[in-house]
Amino acid sequence: MGDVIYQEARLEEYENIGKLQANSFLDSPSLTIIADVLKKSDYYPAFVETLQMLLTGVYIKKGHCLIA
Repeated sequence: MGDVIYQEARLEEYENIGKLQANSFLDSPSLTIIADVLKKSDYYPAFVETLQMLLTGVYIKKGHCLIA
């Protein structure tokens, strides 16, 4: 297995990073409970993607976001 290379995320990357996180963690138990609360479960993937983009932007602005 190769080495993992980390870099500090830049604010202009928040959308791409948020989409990657949403796709990676869409089936995470901590996020799937949200699907039960939404009126239509069809909204779940878009909701998680928006949530991850928002959180990524906040993490980058606070200076606490590394990506591998």
